[in-house]
Amino acid sequence: MALFALAAAAVWGGVRLGDAAVKDVEVVVPADLAPITNALDQTAVKYPVFVLPMAGWSEVELKASTNNFNPATYGATNVAYWYESLGRVAYPDWYAFAHADVGAQLFYCNPDAAGFNERSWILATNALSLTEQIGGNGNYQDTVVVVPSLTVKDGSTNAWMNPANENLVWVYRRRTAAFGETNALGRTVWHPVAPSQWRTTPMRVRY
Repeated sequence: MALFALAAAAVWGGVRLGDAAVKDVEVVVPADLAPITNALDQTAVKYPVFVLPMAGWSEVELKASTNNFNPATYGATNVAYWYESLGRVAYPDWYAFAHADVGAQLFYCNPDAAGFNERSWILATNALSLTEQIGGNGNYQDTVVVVPSLTVKDGSTNAWMNPANENLVWVYRRRTAAFGETNALGRTVWHPVAPSQWRTTPMRVRY
């Protein structure tokens, strides 16, 4: 009985838990814990990370849709997102597309790059093709990492880009500057893919 009385008189956060008049307790998250709370919100816009196998191809494109690429709505409504490693110079049609991601990050390793260790992550530029940046070693890329940005070419924010969006699907396709993956009938081949992780900030590589 004494233990119960002691517990009823306990004070928590400045409010006596034993007071009958207290019906609601407001919990205020300290500012230094707010980022942690936001990171747990699955509906918040986040940066997905894709680890894409290249299998010897020198270029890659990544697309997303929130209606499973419905053929009845081809275009910007059908394709919510498009990243192309060929870059804006070699592929101006991609750069002009409303939902092109010209700020995405693509990382690769290159044993021939001057000033880098062969294990270093190198951030590609979206102006030039990946083939141009890798040079003679372009056909020997096995893996790249792509991190989409939150804003596409027309200035809109990818508010749909979060782990809780059940309508979101991603696909990738490997290619060269001249042609891409096709099947035996000559039809374009795309591969389904899902983010390996979601980040609250873009990828940062320090040298």
